[in-house]
Amino acid sequence: MESEWSSNFVFPLQSMLSNTKNESAVYIRATEICKYVASKYFRSNQMLLECLQDCEESKERSLLTLGLEPWREICANLPGKQIRYHFV
Repeated sequence: MESEWSSNFVFPLQSMLSNTKNESAVYIRATEICKYVASKYFRSNQMLLECLQDCEESKERSLLTLGLEPWREICANLPGKQIRYHFV
């Protein structure tokens, strides 16, 4: 996989995998998170991004914005075979 893929995905998933040691459990949990994200959290995520855009540029703003990106990418790609392949 490209390094861009790993930088966007590895940290949240690696943390979950370190805690469970079970790839299937991580996939199931990520799916549950993304369902929640799709129905409620995504709107909160978007509201936070809009709020951050109103803030003065800073390292903190950049970090908060970057922190939202991995889950957006994971959830956008989770139903696909590319992501599923890495869990089973």
